Amino acid sequence: MLENAGVSLLTIHGRTRDQRGPNTGLADWQIIKKVKEALRVPVVANGNIQCLQNAIDCMEQTGVDGIMTAEGNLYNPALFSGISPPAWKMATEYIEIARNLKRPALSCIRGHVFKILHHVFQQEEYRDMRDMLAQANDFDEIGRVAEEAKRRLENLDENNEYTSPQIMDDLLMLPYWRCKPYVRPKPSETTENNSRKRNSGMIEENLKRKKHKEQKKAKYQEKMAKEVDSCFVNRNNRYLGSATKIRNVYQVPWKSARFKMHVFILQSLLQETIRQAMITRAYFYCVF
Repeated sequence: MLENAGVSLLTIHGRTRDQRGPNTGLADWQIIKKVKEALRVPVVANGNIQCLQNAIDCMEQTGVDGIMTAEGNLYNPALFSGISPPAWKMATEYIEIARNLKRPALSCIRGHVFKILHHVFQQEEYRDMRDMLAQANDFDEIGRVAEEAKRRLENLDENNEYTSPQIMDDLLMLPYWRCKPYVRPKPSETTENNSRKRNSGMIEENLKRKKHKEQKKAKYQEKMAKEVDSCFVNRNNRYLGSATKIRNVYQVPWKSARFKMHVFILQSLLQETIRQAMITRAYFYCVF
């Protein structure tokens, strides 16, 4: 049915919809294999990919045409290189790459650095760096977190042998300062003394920061909405606005995407006032 509908490539995540969060569990590669055998189009497998050897094993066992990974690559961006390097090295390299991207979303960059340094932040003596990253508002501040991690962790790097182990148990045994997988704890293992809890002062400071950011955003949107509204009409009932202004009003991020927008103007049914020209439909396409 999918092939008849025109599908040219299919990606399969070998888990059910109930397998998420703490109930993620293992993906079923046998299901992926059956799908691959039933189709003629290329199939890409996803699930249980925590190191390069996992990717090789998956392709051999399922016969798929390609591999993709999500969380495994977030915690170790060097996964497909077959290594588990120091987390601070990966964080530093990632930040430098992100600096050169066109209008990257800072929240996305911050979130990725959190993942890379996750196991470091779990250690009590490095919790202050986690708070530094949470409060970072620009690339320089995020970069200082990576520099601080390097300063405090570099002495632990006794050799340059970073080859990843080939089985999960050995991967999890890697020291906290190296990139390695993260396994979500089961619900029964969650305790009241959650290591992610912060002190009350930090929570209050973050709430104030969030409130200020929302107020600033609301003022900006109100200003842009007025500008856009004034651009839509003139004597000849022609659109005078710009894609940039529309993008700002609707908060559509550029990221590294190709941005396309088609705005259709409904011509006024009554000629008494030009202001009856309205936007009837706006499509935003972000192609990554």
